[in-house]
Amino acid sequence: MAVTFRVWLGYGLAFITVLVVTQIMQAPQYSHWLSNLAAQLDFMFTKIYIWMYFILACVISSTVGIIWSYFQERQKLMQAFIGVWLAVLVGTSLLVLISQF
Repeated sequence: MAVTFRVWLGYGLAFITVLVVTQIMQAPQYSHWLSNLAAQLDFMFTKIYIWMYFILACVISSTVGIIWSYFQERQKLMQAFIGVWLAVLVGTSLLVLISQF
């Protein structure tokens, strides 16, 4: 099964969407939509540990992909670690959802 960059990008955007929606529920509400967006972004980036976890997981998944593609020469690099990326995105999204309660 060929995995394209568009598929990878789609899962990344899905993760960002889940993160933003969960933060919208928690951010204070203002009368103007731009103020709401600024407050939501500020609230999101105060939870640095979520982003640190995501970056660390990306580094680990890339390393696993490189090692896997080294031992499996027929595999393309993107195919090698797309499964790990999916696990990272789902796990991080669940972490975000759990941290809201």
